[in-house]
Amino acid sequence: CDAVLVTTPPIFPILPAIALAKLRRAKLILDVRDIWSDELVHFGGIRESSAPVRVFRWIEWLGYRCSDLVCCTTQSLVDTVLARGAARNNTRVYPNGADMELFKPKDERCNAIHSFAALGDKFVVMYCGLFGLKHDLDSLIEAAALLRDQDDVVIALAGNGVAKRAMEKRISELEINNVVFLGELPLDAIPNAITRADVCFAGEHNDDYQKKLISVKLFEYMACEKPVIGAVVGESERIIEESMGGVVVRAQDPQAIVEAVLSLKKDPARLKEMGIAGRRFVQANYSRGDWARKFERWLVELGEER
Repeated sequence: CDAVLVTTPPIFPILPAIALAKLRRAKLILDVRDIWSDELVHFGGIRESSAPVRVFRWIEWLGYRCSDLVCCTTQSLVDTVLARGAARNNTRVYPNGADMELFKPKDERCNAIHSFAALGDKFVVMYCGLFGLKHDLDSLIEAAALLRDQDDVVIALAGNGVAKRAMEKRISELEINNVVFLGELPLDAIPNAITRADVCFAGEHNDDYQKKLISVKLFEYMACEKPVIGAVVGESERIIEESMGGVVVRAQDPQAIVEAVLSLKKDPARLKEMGIAGRRFVQANYSRGDWARKFERWLVELGEER
């Protein structure tokens, strides 16, 4: 092989990737999606000074030092890995994005999700993705409770994950019936689900680590010409504001989510404008196809060096 590509998290594959690259005298590319040691501190309850975190940080450092190219999804992550040992001339931003051919506006007449009885002709606020601990779906459930008197508004959740059981328990405690689980959907059905939405939701916890990340779902929502309510911070907040493809509200604030839903519900023209602006922004800046071609050029350059 001419190159070895390893993606993190998790971090343990970094070690065999380093060994293989040295054995084959190949170039090593480290693709950093998230920083696992930081994730464990912020969401796993592990202390910064603990032995496991120190070991994980050492493996990460070794990966930075041994790699010929380190790619990170945001500039904030680039700044972090540079501070932790990566070489500046080897480190680049390689962001998440959307497949513009897959994620695009669909014809609602052909949309199977549209006939889902519980959605009917209601105003649909949709979350589509992983039900993870860091996505602050708790605030969306609390917002649903505050919207219980809005008979024409429904919260639709497409996906699955570790937080689902807690979400179902909270929905039962609140005795609300305006939340619908659509289940896990195959990739090619996700754009159809997003098309059925009137507005889409993305949430994060308000902490320093989350400020460094951008959720992939933002790009997929906007590529489908759907406006976004973002209860987000940092890099995700910047994306929504630069794109003009949605509104940013305070993170972890159910009342702010409710106010955004009711405001946008009254203004269909604004929803349409945001949707068009969002897709235009993603097409220009975060097309997966465009970035894949850039990444290919980087690999060719590394191959020529070898």
